[in-house]
Amino acid sequence: MTTCLLASEDFMAHREILENPDETAVRDAFARLPKRGRIEVRCRWERRLEMQRILSVMGAFAIRHYPRSDFQDVQITALKGKVGACFETGRSAIYGGAALAVMDDDYHLIVGKIRVCEKTGGLYTLPPYEGLLTVTEGDAGLIKRLETDPVSFDCNTFEPDAELLATQVFVHEASGESTIPVFYPGPFSLLVLRNGAILRRGHCTCIATNDVKDLQERDGLLVLPPHFAQKAEQPVNYSVAYKTLGAGCLLDGEIQTTANPVATIPDKPLEVLFSKQALDEIGRISNGLRRRLLRLIEEEEPYFILTGSDPKDPQGCCPNTQVGEANRLVDLGLLSCYRANAAAESCTTTIYAFAGEITVGDKPEFSVNGARRRKALAVLARTGGHAL
Repeated sequence: MTTCLLASEDFMAHREILENPDETAVRDAFARLPKRGRIEVRCRWERRLEMQRILSVMGAFAIRHYPRSDFQDVQITALKGKVGACFETGRSAIYGGAALAVMDDDYHLIVGKIRVCEKTGGLYTLPPYEGLLTVTEGDAGLIKRLETDPVSFDCNTFEPDAELLATQVFVHEASGESTIPVFYPGPFSLLVLRNGAILRRGHCTCIATNDVKDLQERDGLLVLPPHFAQKAEQPVNYSVAYKTLGAGCLLDGEIQTTANPVATIPDKPLEVLFSKQALDEIGRISNGLRRRLLRLIEEEEPYFILTGSDPKDPQGCCPNTQVGEANRLVDLGLLSCYRANAAAESCTTTIYAFAGEITVGDKPEFSVNGARRRKALAVLARTGGHAL
């Protein structure tokens, strides 16, 4: 590589080791680490997902499980240090394992070869990703500009990448095909296999016997002991889940939709239903967001996803003008939103729908309000959006 902004020694030199901690102890240890470091948590097998969740919320990445004592205990390792803004240096990352695609802890979906910012490219050169990811050399001119005039990087590719993955040809498992219970230890948050099966880190899953060997050799997949077989679940198939839930099916199983529409709204004039300020704001939105809203309505999608921070946020790592525009529409009562869990150092992923279409309980649920959407379509048409 021409350069690398990160050195693995910075992460490995500072380490916190915890034995059977509670949530407060994990949070305190993670906070004690300097800007970059490594944390190791040792706990009972039954607590692995609890510990994984806490580390994820704190902003840890490259989380990996190491089962011990015949899967009675587990050591979980993770890194701290997703620091800095996202700048363009011309790098790409290539996944070289046996799965069709992988997703990291920042919701970067890697389908073959993807463009990455300098920060993410640097993270991918660290030891947990060795042998799994290759990062290309950066452009010398763009790297030189990092010091004086850096070029911003567009992180908003989650939906397009998920859509690309959905176009891949999956070979579905034949009925009655033999399966084996397995455990994916990390460092990615999930794998999508070539037959569409989703393997989430830390979960016990049954997969086709023919897929196991390559995944063991190239991705570190583990076969569960016989006495754990009954705890393994059938995997969700990506091609099926995407048709129902869209890209949100990748977000930790958080998304639900309902076929029942919410209550219709009265047939009021647009000026009554939407404030003048909201109507004016719609007239000013970019073509990109306008097209995304039109697609939301015309294809009856339950929501859309944007990655990046609001340009008004001084702590945001990757400003996205569409996020700023969508947030203003939320403030004005046209849209509603739900933000997936993300630490301050992580790229923010926000899910948007029209007002009244998101119900948040244990997990967000989305339901399409056809009447309100028809009103919104009329607003977009009035401001010239429908002609795009």
